[in-house]
Amino acid sequence: MNNRLGQPGQAAEVLLQDLSEQPGVDPDSVRTLRQVIANSAVLGRQIDAAVSRGVLRRFARLGSARGAEGAYDPADRAVMISEDVLTDPAESAFVLGHEVQHALNSPTIDQSVSRLYASLRRNADTTLDYTAAIGNAIRDNRWDEAPANLAGWNALADFARRPGKPLRLRAILDAALTETRGFVEGSDPLRLVPGLTPNPDLTFSFSPENIETMARRFFDTRPRNQLSSFDYTNYYGAWAVSVAVEEHNRWQPGQLMRIDLARLGLSEKSMTQNGLQLNVSQQRYVDGSTEPPTYGVLRNTSAAPGRSPLMPQTELSRCFEAARLAAAGVTRSLPGSRPVRVRCAPVAHRPRATDPLGR
Repeated sequence: MNNRLGQPGQAAEVLLQDLSEQPGVDPDSVRTLRQVIANSAVLGRQIDAAVSRGVLRRFARLGSARGAEGAYDPADRAVMISEDVLTDPAESAFVLGHEVQHALNSPTIDQSVSRLYASLRRNADTTLDYTAAIGNAIRDNRWDEAPANLAGWNALADFARRPGKPLRLRAILDAALTETRGFVEGSDPLRLVPGLTPNPDLTFSFSPENIETMARRFFDTRPRNQLSSFDYTNYYGAWAVSVAVEEHNRWQPGQLMRIDLARLGLSEKSMTQNGLQLNVSQQRYVDGSTEPPTYGVLRNTSAAPGRSPLMPQTELSRCFEAARLAAAGVTRSLPGSRPVRVRCAPVAHRPRATDPLGR
């Protein structure tokens, strides 16, 4: 696609060299990433910024069985890319841009995690209603995902650019069809979705309007077929609810807790399918946003057979990992901790795309 000749910057080259020395990494994967970074100046600058800020220290391979195209693990400060994605340079450009932006966003998400724990403690001491705290956590991760997806487009657009030729939407779409869903609509003419305003070079700035449009198109989209139970609201909601249950049982064990799932747009069924990672076998709750109130039981299903492969929560996001809590300003050790180098917030990732235009 891109016939520009270049070399990755020094910071990226250090990461690539480290990747090449990791066990089980295919040399072709390293060559793909080197080509992608060398031929997308936007991506190169993004990586330089992440390395200089200390939020990116390594690239790593993400097993294809985990159901994600890529992930960012801020405890290890690593961007991981699926083996399947690494067979396609253009797709790799998008996923790498998306995940490196998660790295750049991670200090803000760290603050969000600290606020969540502080809010949950206050709720446990007063109302036993954790709805607002969970909603704020989902909101913050919604913000995280939207600019990450815009950054993925920006990296891809620059990769698709050819010297001496104007860049067209069709060239970006043709380069990585599955990754551009949510950005474009129509076919003749092909056009950006309303609310997205591009720069002259067809990249996107992180303007409030662009971020909100992308959040609606990417984060807020619910499954439209029975083949997938994944959606971001219930992904991050399952994590935040799991943390709320853990904190509730630390301070108010055996008591009924309140979580207004309907108000938050959460589904007990979806969260259960994705895998609730609770520190108890089950937790009673009341949802006061329905009339009459709904009483239910949340069950620990993080390792249940048949759990959706698009929600690798147990492997990718150990919410109660003590070292990560310390990094987020929480110094105590939590039940169920184990030495897995991931953060207490769910690892930010892109699920594997199955429908080019999100239908």
